[in-house]
Amino acid sequence: MELQFSTACLPRLPLYQRFALAQACELDGLEVAVAPGMLRRGPDWLPRLSECYATPVRSVALESVDRLLADGATASVLTAFVTTLPLCRTLVVPAPAAAGGLDRYLGLLSALSAALAGRVVVTIANAPVRGPEETAGPLDRFPQLRRIVEEWDLGFTYDTSHAASNGWVITEPLPQMGIRLRNVHLSDFRQTPGERPRADAPLLPDHVQSQQVHRPLGNGVLPLRAFLRTLRRRDYTGLVTITGRERGWRAWWSPLARARLVAAVSLCRAAVQEIDPIRANQIGRALSTPAEREGIDDRG
Repeated sequence: MELQFSTACLPRLPLYQRFALAQACELDGLEVAVAPGMLRRGPDWLPRLSECYATPVRSVALESVDRLLADGATASVLTAFVTTLPLCRTLVVPAPAAAGGLDRYLGLLSALSAALAGRVVVTIANAPVRGPEETAGPLDRFPQLRRIVEEWDLGFTYDTSHAASNGWVITEPLPQMGIRLRNVHLSDFRQTPGERPRADAPLLPDHVQSQQVHRPLGNGVLPLRAFLRTLRRRDYTGLVTITGRERGWRAWWSPLARARLVAAVSLCRAAVQEIDPIRANQIGRALSTPAEREGIDDRG
């Protein structure tokens, strides 16, 4: 398996600093969460950034299909963006939020899959739990998701925190996903009934406030070490992507978010192999020093 993290973990850092962190941690790559502004800049700047920091982009994730489509992004624009990345292996598309837009969603999947065939695998990520006033998405249940993935010859991106929020046992879908599992979005989960968010945090429905998805690794209830060992025993060779959000990590301060990311990398490595504590300390010191080549212009 190949270990990386998602750029969505550290949204307040310039993109070049996120590449520098991945390089300092000696990760296998980086997952870039794509926003409309990135697409408007064209496809050529990201490969240069990747080459400068010797950190390949192994996967590209669309954070919101509806937002991208509303902003004018098309399958051809997304394809041009992804195909400039020679070592990109997966394109992560979130499951649709509501049944009303399924035809448009499937049309985008079809166009992307046809354009990227043989180069990048289009994957669908399982959805988080919906609120009591939200319409259930058409692919929220695993049998529905599996049917689309198999019939359309796609892949899975498996989000452990989203799975837990829906009450799944996180290892249970692995045999059914089989070789179609290409990317694992790894984060923890905790349910804390009655807990209220920070005063300056966005207001969320009560069920979302009490179910804390995308928690830092080791800061929830999921058996993530055992899960990683299960992947290893199954000879999984795909991506393991550390994911998170400022709200879930409770890390609005960038140094704290960086520290939690370093801890997550160490947990993953320790779960699947012996880790040298001296090397872990070296990584920690590298992350506390300013990144080199900070003159690169990026506004990702």
